[in-house]
Amino acid sequence: MALVTLIWAAREFGEALHVEVRAQTEILRHITAAITPFACILAIAGVSTRNVTSVGGEELSPENAKACGIATVSRHPLTWGFALWALAHIAPNGDGESIICFGGFAVLAIVEMLHIDCRRRETMGSDWGPVALTTSAVPVLAHSRGRMEVDWKGIGLARLVRGIAFYAILVMGHEWAFGISPMLAW
Repeated sequence: MALVTLIWAAREFGEALHVEVRAQTEILRHITAAITPFACILAIAGVSTRNVTSVGGEELSPENAKACGIATVSRHPLTWGFALWALAHIAPNGDGESIICFGGFAVLAIVEMLHIDCRRRETMGSDWGPVALTTSAVPVLAHSRGRMEVDWKGIGLARLVRGIAFYAILVMGHEWAFGISPMLAW
């Protein structure tokens, strides 16, 4: 269902009336290229790491619910990947349709994080407490406050490489899929 919705949104975005809100500047074009690799790493690591906030994660035993890998950076790595991707695409696009489309994706991702936390609090009961106290929805916040050490070994070099490879695939296929080359930003 999410893929169908994404395809529909992309098609509607392409058909939307173009309304210039602000002029594009050179520096804003580099924001997407700087942020999107991190979004891809979060997304790839998020889908490949067992996590209490992933689908079915509420059924993990208390021992297995402890954060590891990318969940030590954020308990919502995939959702942050989507949010960062969307926010990064608002900067270089000074038109109303981009602000609505990408802003909508960002808002949905952020609301989804809140929704997942609320659901886990209800379904996991007291087992949610240690997760909420040691991890953070906001990336690296738990680490910066001394509640969690980043598990670099659990994240692993392979996930970082896959995230960068995913980014490279997106860049190479962007012009074919969306009619504009992200290389123009570089």
